[in-house]
Amino acid sequence: MTDTQVQTLKILVWLITVQKTVKIEKLAACFPLPIKYESRRRHIQRFLTLFSLSLPLFWFPIIKMLIDKEFALW
Repeated sequence: MTDTQVQTLKILVWLITVQKTVKIEKLAACFPLPIKYESRRRHIQRFLTLFSLSLPLFWFPIIKMLIDKEFALW
């Protein structure tokens, strides 16, 4: 992922924790980019469809790490 993509991911995770919602419209309304609402919404949609955020490449390794960490304590 590029630096910009990592920053976008950090902002989205922060917004989800603050807003407690995952609706793109709500996130776009609060997303701190100095562009129009529709552009922010499209930016978030394009970001979420990136290949680098696919289940096998991004999420499975994170889930595996969390499971390994949790069960290593047992």
